[in-house]
Amino acid sequence: MKAKLWRHMRTIGPAFAPLWSFACYPPSTSGPAVTVIEEVTTLITTASAALAGPAAMVVTDNGDVLLLDAMLARILVISPDGTIKRTIGSEGAGPSEFRRPRGLAVHADTIRVVDQGNGRMQLFSVTGEHLGSAPIPGGAGGGPLSLRADGWLAVGTRGRDSTLAAYFDETATRRGVLGIPLVPPSALWDFVAIKNQIAQGEVPSVLRNVARPIFANEGGFWLMFAADPLIHRYRSDNELVWAVTVEVPEVDTIMGTFFERNRREPNPNAFYPLSYFTDAVDVGGHLWLLLNVPDDIPSVVLVVDAAGSVAHRLVFSSVRGASVLAVDPERRRVYLAMRSDATLIAAAFPEGM
Repeated sequence: MKAKLWRHMRTIGPAFAPLWSFACYPPSTSGPAVTVIEEVTTLITTASAALAGPAAMVVTDNGDVLLLDAMLARILVISPDGTIKRTIGSEGAGPSEFRRPRGLAVHADTIRVVDQGNGRMQLFSVTGEHLGSAPIPGGAGGGPLSLRADGWLAVGTRGRDSTLAAYFDETATRRGVLGIPLVPPSALWDFVAIKNQIAQGEVPSVLRNVARPIFANEGGFWLMFAADPLIHRYRSDNELVWAVTVEVPEVDTIMGTFFERNRREPNPNAFYPLSYFTDAVDVGGHLWLLLNVPDDIPSVVLVVDAAGSVAHRLVFSSVRGASVLAVDPERRRVYLAMRSDATLIAAAFPEGM
């Protein structure tokens, strides 16, 4: 394994040059701590053809990585040194088969997978044995979702029923709802109107109620929005604790990329969605957020603390296009999977995070 090199700095604000060139500026006395991770270990390479469409990733108690591949309809079980120990699942509708799998969670020796295309949740042992299946709620068809290790499922509602998300227990029984829509919800998406708003430099209003709920380890939920760099924190009784707009230099870059890509899209019935964050996970009461930065700049992970402040920034100077995130706090490792080139990397992070 390669040595890990860290450079610690403080943020200086969005008016300056991109973060990876901040070393030439003196550190600021305010803002989050910044760690630039210059060395990473590639566990799965493009040439291996072992990965096609990473969709979700978790770490088991023994440090193995479970990586759900939506395109190949299977789970890769990967040891910390990058050895693929086994695969679980294949394309289809039978036991141990998936169609459009999305969510993934592990608790002790049990793996749960949201098998969206087959309308079920499948259960496996960590050794790959199929343990059965359970229903998933009908509302889990297309909205952003989060799966808890015990089988509870939270799903973004996009403003339907005057909520932003709903959550269900392991029997698919609805147990509660979260949030109030930011804008009046729309039952149908008018692509002409969406394209016109984008052409005028506006974020389409129909996107602003799209939010992904994340289960908090200490109870309650985080809610990360797609079309606003916004995070909500809810208590276990569903009351909103705080709402914070994330202010980092990459926000303007993500927004600019959204408008530029859509200007180049000629299809009147298609548009590129806006998303500031591609993945998130609760680690010890802090929310680790993977930013949706363009593929030509380094990948960035933010750590938001329980009070809603961005406490830390991890900048992966040699990594591009990261889309899926997993964290192993016990071994101080972070994993990033890239859809763009079907790779998986690992890196260590400093103590105290």
